[in-house]
Amino acid sequence: MCCNDHCNDDSAESPAIRTATGRALGRASVGAQRLARVLSLGVLGLLYAAGAGTSFGSPLETPVALPVVPPPHVRLPGAFDESGCALISIRSSGPRRLCPARGATPSTAAGWSRHLGYVGPRAVSHVAGTGVVLLADTLNVASSGSWRATGLVRNQTTERAHEVRVTVILATADDWILGTATAVIPVLDVRPGEPAPFELRTLLPAEAVRRIEWSVTAGPGAGPGSSRSAEIEIGRVGPAPVRRMPPLRSILEPPAASAAAEEGTWIGWGILRNWGPEPLEDPVVVGAWIDERGRAVRMVDGRMLHDDGASIAMSPRATRTFELFEREPGEPHGVGWRLALWQTSL
Repeated sequence: MCCNDHCNDDSAESPAIRTATGRALGRASVGAQRLARVLSLGVLGLLYAAGAGTSFGSPLETPVALPVVPPPHVRLPGAFDESGCALISIRSSGPRRLCPARGATPSTAAGWSRHLGYVGPRAVSHVAGTGVVLLADTLNVASSGSWRATGLVRNQTTERAHEVRVTVILATADDWILGTATAVIPVLDVRPGEPAPFELRTLLPAEAVRRIEWSVTAGPGAGPGSSRSAEIEIGRVGPAPVRRMPPLRSILEPPAASAAAEEGTWIGWGILRNWGPEPLEDPVVVGAWIDERGRAVRMVDGRMLHDDGASIAMSPRATRTFELFEREPGEPHGVGWRLALWQTSL
């Protein structure tokens, strides 16, 4: 656990150890010191040749890969070719190829990336095996009203983390404990290198909290785990009170007042598409607004649209529509905010 005021530095050598080491080297013979120096250089050379890294003592990192969204010619056959060029049908001259600009790449602003099961920032391709860690620069902590916080964690292991919990101990400047709070991250089976959002809420006055101690715990999953193989595509996000109805109806109409009151403020809709080999059982969409500084501002809830309220099983290549709701009506949106989305399961 780490306190926001300071963390224990286990790498720092104590004065007693430094003094004892110095005396030991001082008593050693010159020949022994030269031999030790030669042996040390030989070991370092072997480590470097073996690819252990150029930074002696740094943790070794393991490459990991989140599943990527299939290319356009796979997702939309007949509309794109394998080079990513759009095929536009023109009656007089046949299909015309419209290709992206040379060197164009998907948006990577602030590390934003697109994967199956996740669209957002802070995914990494290498992990150091340090557990599921708190990304301190993504924290957004209330300074007034009731104390609450949102942020991101990231799985820095080579195994999926089935259930992740974030716990805080809140205290005064004199270390008088005011209370604790724990949040279960709403994304099951967080994959290696993947971030995930959390939100903590309390009734404690934010002005009274002067010290915060954070801890993150994670349990490994048993069995194959939940499928995270859906492509997430946002259809529309905006303040206008319109909604996309179930696939059998193509009209747009305002949401019912009772539904809006129960589910929160409607802000948009999107589509899930299952690219996995197995059906997706009861898929769920979770979102978080990320501001221009990379902080997780607040959570967004996703609701799957279905007619009878029964459980959902999305077969391979099937699509489903989801809606997005803000938990708190009337909250302002900043310029440059983007919506990160996760697909998980109940």
